[in-house]
Amino acid sequence: MSNSTNGNLLKIGNRVLKIGGRVLRGVDPNNPYNLPPYTLRLRFVEGYVPEGVGGQVDVVLVDAQRNIWDLIFATDQVTYAPFVSENENLLLEIVGANVTGVSRMSQMFANNHSLSKSCQFDSSSATTTQRMFESCYALEAAPKLNLSNVGRAESMFQYCRAMTYATDMDLRNNYRFDNMFYGCWNLKEIPDIQINPNISSRWNVSNMCAQCYKAETGILRLYNKLKEVPMLQGDGNRLWRQGCFSDCGRDTESGRAELAQIPSDWGGTGE
Repeated sequence: MSNSTNGNLLKIGNRVLKIGGRVLRGVDPNNPYNLPPYTLRLRFVEGYVPEGVGGQVDVVLVDAQRNIWDLIFATDQVTYAPFVSENENLLLEIVGANVTGVSRMSQMFANNHSLSKSCQFDSSSATTTQRMFESCYALEAAPKLNLSNVGRAESMFQYCRAMTYATDMDLRNNYRFDNMFYGCWNLKEIPDIQINPNISSRWNVSNMCAQCYKAETGILRLYNKLKEVPMLQGDGNRLWRQGCFSDCGRDTESGRAELAQIPSDWGGTGE
């Protein structure tokens, strides 16, 4: 297939695509590129050309040298998940995103094994983020997100094995934390998470921070918040907290010290 460029146009085979997009300084940090609504700006492996979906998703080449493309969705059903089935190692970076107004972010980038970086973006409308970055093995850090309206975040970062840092999170409306950081082997600190213990929905924090082997701190801080949740207290709710901190911090001296102060029915090593 032959490629040619002419000004701001790129011809790939029989397709002519517009090349555009530049950084605008001093604008919204959630959308510094001033992307149109329902747009993902993504960097892919060299040579990969994403396909659009007729009437649903348009693709626009932004940077040929770095292979960055805009995926522009026709509706608020914005997710890269359906494209992953062809190859789980194509997506390298979320460069920019305008997902303002998108409420369903579950599985949005799940199973992109080579995704290593993500910008921050507006997630203030999100109500569901379960499995959002699940199995993004190479993701180095959790992006800064507004999660204050999220009610379900289970498995959000499950198996993000390379992730060393996650920003503090406002999850005051969330009650599903199960497996949220499960298998984040290299996470150094369990983030400070704001919760509302009085939510009466069926709480679940099972395996929330299990296998965060390298955690050095934040473990006890989170436990002290969760133990105040009525829906997680008593023998009748043991199932919903089971394994919450199992093996969390086991490879660090400070982590083991914190884990020793957490009861075994929460996954700790204490009494």
